Amino acid sequence: MIPLPSPAAPSLRRRKRRRKRHGESGDWESESGSGHHKRDALQMRWILIGGGCVLALLVAAGLHAMRGAPETTPAPPVPVAVTTDDTVPAAADLSDAAFLALAEPLAEKFLTARSVDELLPLVRKPERAAPRMRAHYEGDAVVPAGLSQFNTQVMVMRDGRFLNVVVRTGDFEEKVLSYLNTTDGLRIDWESWVGWSAMPWEEFLTEKPTASTFFRVILRPVEYYNFGFSDDSQWRSYRLDSPDGSHSLYGYVERGSFTDSRIQISPEIKMSAYSLYLRFPADRASRNQVLIDRLAAESWFIEQEETP
Repeated sequence: MIPLPSPAAPSLRRRKRRRKRHGESGDWESESGSGHHKRDALQMRWILIGGGCVLALLVAAGLHAMRGAPETTPAPPVPVAVTTDDTVPAAADLSDAAFLALAEPLAEKFLTARSVDELLPLVRKPERAAPRMRAHYEGDAVVPAGLSQFNTQVMVMRDGRFLNVVVRTGDFEEKVLSYLNTTDGLRIDWESWVGWSAMPWEEFLTEKPTASTFFRVILRPVEYYNFGFSDDSQWRSYRLDSPDGSHSLYGYVERGSFTDSRIQISPEIKMSAYSLYLRFPADRASRNQVLIDRLAAESWFIEQEETP
């Protein structure tokens, strides 16, 4: 796992939220509104950067995250293309110097592309990416992010077969750009770059599907319990933010479950990037409380998608 810490790491001692007394005003759900997004915007920008230094230390110490087998749960409602593994087994043998020599010109092309057709030869699994890109960009036109500086952290971060560097875009935003060494050569992982999910957040919050749906999220532990999730001895709660920071909801996982054991964030890390399967409970009592069905990855990097 690549832990992705925020600049601050406050204490995470558990405190059960005080129940609202009779006569007090205010809706607990309003905490997920836009007021949080401005305050958190800077943190959200840096969480995909901070993990690089932590990963370097972990690799140096020889520590490896333990990954469990996926749970058997309902498949996501959006069909996922079934494709073969496109990575080269010897990808890890690509040296940092050899990788960077290939990666920088590829990043320049990727970040200056103005259409989906220009992006497709640069990304992994273009046959899968094409419909996702056109839906994401609402057509073929792409507003290029631009490249101000390549490899701002002066290091190559490795997560399994993914090779990652931090780049500074034309508007001076720093983001992780991830690559895979494929049978067609080095290619960029577009899904992790944009934080692609199987359903738009607006649609998910409006339709409240009870079928398990794949999302890339920014996850942080919170102590927030209400409605069908009021028992904090049964549930563990998290705040889940969309990759662009424009949407928030609360996710709950049953304490002691397999999924609960796999979502482990150390007290030093305030929030991390996760790939999860989410669904609304059958009663749909709240507009922003969902069940965390299972964990897809302890990051936004997914080597092989699951068969629907």
